[in-house]
Formats: sequence, C-alpha cells, structure tokens
Amino acid sequence: MIKDVNIDFSVSFYLDDGVGGKRKATIAKSKQIEKLSDNYHFVSLNKIVAKFIGVYFTAVFTELFHSINIMFRNNKPNIIFVRTFFGFFYNWIGKLYNIKIIREVHTEFKDDTKIIFKKNYIKKKLGILVNYFEIKSLKKADGVIFNNPDLEDYFIDTYGLDRDKTISIYNACDPDEFYPADRMEARQKLGLPQGKNDIILLFIGSAIQWHGLEYLIDVFDKIRKKHPNYFLYVVGLTDSDYNLKLKETYSGMKNLHLVDRVPTDKARFFINAADICMVTTAKILISQGSPTKLYDFIACGKPIITQKDVTGYGSVVDEHNLGFSVDFMNTEKAAKEIITFINNTDLKKLSEHNRKKAVEELNWANAINKWINFSKQL
Repeated sequence: MIKDVNIDFSVSFYLDDGVGGKRKATIAKSKQIEKLSDNYHFVSLNKIVAKFIGVYFTAVFTELFHSINIMFRNNKPNIIFVRTFFGFFYNWIGKLYNIKIIREVHTEFKDDTKIIFKKNYIKKKLGILVNYFEIKSLKKADGVIFNNPDLEDYFIDTYGLDRDKTISIYNACDPDEFYPADRMEARQKLGLPQGKNDIILLFIGSAIQWHGLEYLIDVFDKIRKKHPNYFLYVVGLTDSDYNLKLKETYSGMKNLHLVDRVPTDKARFFINAADICMVTTAKILISQGSPTKLYDFIACGKPIITQKDVTGYGSVVDEHNLGFSVDFMNTEKAAKEIITFINNTDLKKLSEHNRKKAVEELNWANAINKWINFSKQL
C-alpha cells in the first residue's frame, strides 16, 4: 500500500458480466489499485442503466454522479484514473479540489466508429463530434496513459498533446486468474482432440474485425492440408456480421472449430488445452492496441505466435522471447514458418519461461505501479 494516497478509478462502461478483454482487464486493474490505495473507490454504472441510457450518456452521467459524490466526501481522492471519452466534469472537479486527473486511452474514438458504425452515417458523424470533445478534455487532464506507443505518438503528433504529460504502458496479466493446468485433462474436459501427436492452435478473445481472423484461418488452411494432426480453435464468436461471415465462409473447413464466446473459467481450459496460442491483427486501426489475451496466454505458460512488426504484438513477443512472430498476411510463408517454429522449439521450456515472465514481470501489479509512479511525477 502507498501511504496517504486515495485513488478513484472510473470507467464509462458496465462491468457486470466481466466478459471481454476490456472488462476483464478493468477488473484486474481495479483489484491492484485497491491494494495500493489507502482509500479506494471504483465507479461504473450497472449494465441495466448503461444499456438503457446508451454509451454516450453513460459517460456523461458516470462523471456527473461521481463528481457530485466527491464534493460531499470527506476522504477525497488524490488521483482519479479515468477511462472515458468525455472528461469535462473530471477536469472541473480536479481543478476545484486539486485532484490529479489521469486519463486512460486505448484508441482514437473516431477510428473505432468508422469500423463499428461503417453502415450508419449518423453514428459515424456523431463519432467525429465525440472525438472532438474527447481531445478538448484530454488536453486539460493532468496526464494521459496510452496502452500503445503508436497511439501515444499519434495523439501527440496529430492533436498536440504534451509529451511530458503522457506515457505508454501495455496491458498485463493476472497470474492468479490465469495459470497453467494439465493439457490433456483440459482437452478431456472440453472434448478436444487427444491424440498423442495432435497439435492444437488457439485464438480466444473478442472475435472482432480488427483481429484479422480470416488471415489466421487462411494460414491454418495451408497448414492442415499438409499436417492433418493440426487443429485450430477460434473461440469468442458472437452474432456480429463479421462473425456470421466467418462462419459462412469457413464452417466447412476440416479441423477448424469456430466456437462462440465462453466465460473465463472455460476460457482457461481452452488456453491450457492448446499447444500454441495465436495473437493476430488486421492492422486496420491507427494503433493495434495491447491485447489482453497475449498476457492471459503467457500466464498459462503458453508459447505465442503473433503478427510481426506490429507494436504491442510482435514487438512484445520478440523483446521478451515469448514465442515467434510471422506475417499472417503472407499466407504461404507464415504457414511454413509456423511449422518450422513448432518442430524446432522446446515448447516445454518456452512454456516455463513464459509463466515466469508473467509472474515476475508482465503482471498487473507491476503495470499499476507504473501508473501510480507516473501520476506522482506529474
């Protein structure tokens, strides 16, 4: 615990089901901040209210109610960590009570909306307007934490943020939430292939467009034709247009299994059942972010294959020797490189290395300490 530090953490989305990387990571961050704060408050609207008033009003009302609450509290926070696209109420309350407002930014709002709302002209234009107000409020914050250096550079170069008030800190893992378990027992539990020579490749997480799952599946198609003992499980599908298109296009492919979203307990079984975990991206956003799944995988001691030459993906895997990076968009070459890597790597030794990295270095305790140290220096 850091003495005499009171921290609030506020997000403009609900956490009720804890499903998805954003919600799961937020819960993990909250647990770590609570351990370090003398007096801690987490702020988020519940699912029913958030869905009823919509995403835009959720951000505004969360800030408004939280600001009013702070005005009447005896133990006011020294720091408020905020993930929102509004921020004006927080800037005001920060100035009023000398509270440091530290914003957390994972994407440019209009960059997301041009993909999510590509068929809705009004929502796309509204996204541009919301993005304008977000930038205005970001410039008034005491500090900004980005989850990827590419995004930090973009905001500084494009919008003129002060580099002295920004930092990039990647996501991390919770080694107590994700941990190694017996591979064959996990396969038996899930009813997955259990042959001695069967190799399972796994993608699990939000199966959204910017993860480029079609590239992964096309690479796997090359692999399975020469190696029938290889299986690919893509776990995390929903009823989105993108996911329905994936099912329509690839559902007949042998040894490919497209699985709907699963809860965390079952996700842990899938990860531990795999030989190799895949982390892909379509490279269609300004920043590809910091995939929480990568850190969940290493917490379970799994070797990683990811997209090369992408900040937060290949850069992290290569720096920490967590596996191998390939260009999934070069289908033929990637397929050959993956087979070569698996055949020539001591996967057991790599698994032990990755788990150690998760426990000792790439965890939320260390990441949140970086958050707080950055905030104290401002």
